[in-house]
Amino acid sequence: RRRRRRRRRRRSLASRTCGGSSSGARSSSTERECLAKCVLGCSSNRKQVRALAGVRAGSRMYLLNIQKREARGPLIALGAAGKNLVRGAFGGRFDLHVQFQKTAKPPVVWVCGADDALPAVGPWTPPQLRADDA
Repeated sequence: RRRRRRRRRRRSLASRTCGGSSSGARSSSTERECLAKCVLGCSSNRKQVRALAGVRAGSRMYLLNIQKREARGPLIALGAAGKNLVRGAFGGRFDLHVQFQKTAKPPVVWVCGADDALPAVGPWTPPQLRADDA
């Protein structure tokens, strides 16, 4: 018999590099922890490691609160993504971290509609900013 492994799809707190980065906070408490510790994080699977490979010091990133379906930012990366950069962050759930500059609570730059898909970890620019640049 084959056993099916049940995969838990975990959205993360990480970043994107194409004009900006997106990071997903599951809840408001995770969002508060991100902002208090100045770190975004996600699980370190290959797909997310590749998505964050382009993050460098100065990259713009956005924090996505999955529960509220809104993105805050931009947050400015202090360096490349790495494993466990901030000890004890997220209770060990998210071990791939990107640190960002300390700032006041960033404004909401995008609210995801009920029919819109939430962005994945990786390169992303908020839709309003795309329209303004054109």
